[in-house]
Amino acid sequence: MIPEGFEENERLGSFPEPPRRDPGRFMEGCGIGCLVQLGALLLAIAGAYLATGRASVFLASSFAVTQWFALIPMIRKENSKGRGQTAGGLIASGIGGVIVGSIVLLVGSACGPGTRN
Repeated sequence: MIPEGFEENERLGSFPEPPRRDPGRFMEGCGIGCLVQLGALLLAIAGAYLATGRASVFLASSFAVTQWFALIPMIRKENSKGRGQTAGGLIASGIGGVIVGSIVLLVGSACGPGTRN
């Protein structure tokens, strides 16, 4: 037995489903962030090669800060596209880069040029 008004319900149910947004992939964001860090690290090493003394240690660890000049626009772009997972991966890799940069700065300051042995 078909309930009354079934034809109306069938027409209402025939609308196409809205497209689903891709939430992105966390590891994709981490991979992109690592590539950005590698580029910032290469620039920092090139700067450290040209500098001497404590300036070279500072420039070698500066990639922890300079990477954010590239990461922040990428994070905003991924969020505006609805890819929160990818943006989260970019943030996580950026935080990892800051930690690594801090370790490089501490070790370089303790063992770098101008310290007593």
